[in-house]
Amino acid sequence: MIHHIVLFRLKADADAAEAAERAKALRTLVPGAEELEVRLNSPEADSSNSQLLLHGVFPDFAALETYAKHPRHLEFVAFIRQHLAENGRSCIDYETE
Repeated sequence: MIHHIVLFRLKADADAAEAAERAKALRTLVPGAEELEVRLNSPEADSSNSQLLLHGVFPDFAALETYAKHPRHLEFVAFIRQHLAENGRSCIDYETE
């Protein structure tokens, strides 16, 4: 299994709830992920934290690549890039058995 974890730091004027809803829509719009979790940073947490987390679980890297190249995912990428703070995206992909 491939775990794909992306953290987004958004600009101050960005609507984190809208970004989360768009990310959640990927669950049904883009095939390939066995699981897709989307979370917002807790309001009580440090404000310097990332505001949005996306955690996808894929059977293999081929499925992750198919997901990444899907037109609906690319629409989300174009949207979120407009709302990212400087250096506002961080990602890790790791394998588990």
